[in-house]
Amino acid sequence: MIFSVTGPESSGKSTLCHAIHLTTNWLWIPEYSRNYLSRPPVSSTPELILRIASAQSALETLQCYQETCTLSDTDVYTFAIWWQDKVGKALPPLLARWMEAARNRYQHVFLCYPDMPWEADPLREDENRREKLFQDYELLLSGLSIPYTILNGPLEMRKIQAIAIIESASSADSFPV
Repeated sequence: MIFSVTGPESSGKSTLCHAIHLTTNWLWIPEYSRNYLSRPPVSSTPELILRIASAQSALETLQCYQETCTLSDTDVYTFAIWWQDKVGKALPPLLARWMEAARNRYQHVFLCYPDMPWEADPLREDENRREKLFQDYELLLSGLSIPYTILNGPLEMRKIQAIAIIESASSADSFPV
C-alpha cells in the first residue's frame, strides 16, 4: 500500500516523510532525483526527466509487494509537472502510461502546500513560482479524480493529518500499518 507525498519544491515533502517514518517506522521511498542530481550542473532535458522518473517508478514497484505501509517521497505526478514546466510538450507515451498506472498504485496522494519557509539548495530553482506550481499539481490531481488531501500548516499538524488518513485507509482495507 503506497501513499504518495507530492508538491512543489520546498513544500515539506521530504521533511514530512521523514517525520512520519520516525513516528511509525513505515517504509519510505526517498526522492531519487535528489541522489541522481547531486552532481550539478544538470539541465532538465526530456531524457533526464524520463531516466529519473523510470528509476523512481522502479523503486516504487519494488515496494508494491511489501506487507506494510509505504510512503513515496515524490511520484509520477511530480515528473508530469516537471515535464510540462521544463519541456512544455505533451507527455511522452511512457510517462502517460505511468500516470495511468499510478491511479491504482497510490492508495492516497498528499499534496503539500508551499507555506513552509523556502529552504535554498543547489537543486531548487523556483522559489517565486511555488504557488503557481502548486496550482498545477492541484489541477492535475483533481482532473484525474484520484483521492488526495492538501496538507498545509506546521509539520506536526501535517504529520498527524497524514497518519490519520493512512491508518483509516489501511484499516478499511484490512492492511497492516
